[in-house]
Amino acid sequence: KAAGVSEACLDCVRAAGAPADEMPDDLKNGLVDTLVGVTMVQAQHLSVRRAQMHIKSNAAITHTLIARICHDTAERYRAMDKKVMKLAKAGAGTVDPKTGKRKPVAENGVAKYFLAHIRYKQLYFMGMAYAMLGIGRVQQDDDEGVAYGIRNLMTATDMFDKAGIAAKAFVDAARTFVFIDNVTIMTALDDCKSVTKQIMEKANKVNQTVFFKPIPEQPDALPDRMSNIKAEPFPDYPIDPMWTNEMYACFNPQNGRKIQCGKVAEDMECCNQQ
Repeated sequence: KAAGVSEACLDCVRAAGAPADEMPDDLKNGLVDTLVGVTMVQAQHLSVRRAQMHIKSNAAITHTLIARICHDTAERYRAMDKKVMKLAKAGAGTVDPKTGKRKPVAENGVAKYFLAHIRYKQLYFMGMAYAMLGIGRVQQDDDEGVAYGIRNLMTATDMFDKAGIAAKAFVDAARTFVFIDNVTIMTALDDCKSVTKQIMEKANKVNQTVFFKPIPEQPDALPDRMSNIKAEPFPDYPIDPMWTNEMYACFNPQNGRKIQCGKVAEDMECCNQQ
């Protein structure tokens, strides 16, 4: 998905007729850097899923371990937010040849996609981290563990709710570039919320009948980050002097592919043709 959006971004430059050797180096490096970052955290997502699948059969996998990986994944997405914002800096806008006035800077559709994706995933993994931490606390089966477990699970539920809002924005931002299965995304979020609420309800019943412990106002601090992925760091790169208003104008979302919804014409041999 990220590769598809990067390609769409480059298509905007091609449509503007910018020669390849005139494409700013910081843009090329920044796109690759962002693409690598997105790819790596998505790979780490697979590690989280595998850990969840084997947590009952492998004693080395604990809820705290998964929380540490989720914490790291969320922070990786947070760091990418700054990279995308740097790439999304717009110029002063193009000049209208009729009026001689500068037009408002067009919304950067590519940046909007990446930012929406990053913010949705960041909230999702923060929710996962607190959920794992909460489950581990509840399993302590003592008054403090249950109380803090409930608070952590409440925080996780709040994060999942916010992730749901961000996911809808992500799906909307992606429509012009790639297909996103919003049913799968929202179903996964609903499943996370459902399991979290079920565990929280059971913990509340135990606390109300056995421990009678007040629920803390704040959740536990997330455990230190842990990662099982590593990439060779990119060298820092300055803003290329070739960034002109004309080059900024290349990144006009109106130059992107337009999706035409509706009935396919009868003379079309393939539904993918336009």
